[in-house]
Amino acid sequence: MILKVITPINIITKEKVVKVIGEDPDGSFGILPKHIDFVTKIVPTILVYTDEKGEGYIGVDEGILVKQHDVIQISVQAAFESRNLGQLHNEMDIYFKKQEEEKTGLESTKLELDIVKSFYDLKVLSK
Repeated sequence: MILKVITPINIITKEKVVKVIGEDPDGSFGILPKHIDFVTKIVPTILVYTDEKGEGYIGVDEGILVKQHDVIQISVQAAFESRNLGQLHNEMDIYFKKQEEEKTGLESTKLELDIVKSFYDLKVLSK
């Protein structure tokens, strides 16, 4: 099987993997050669794959997995690859903390804009 992980800025391709373990909203799943074709949503997780070098890891954000014939293609917003699980965990932790900070900043900006709009609406109504 060929494993392809695609992000908007990167393509990670692992040729000839013999096993992939991932997670979707229903829980863990495994894909071995001759697995039926399917499509599923991927939740933020660490994919575990086995190739000729042994076990490897790819941390992914949420996305879509399509298994068709002998190709497993995963499209996600962000992905990090490593053979060192501890290092991968640290990279993912930094990424998700940054994402949370950006989300909080956007929510704060939206709240401020809503307050300004409310004051403007009050001023227009009082005329």
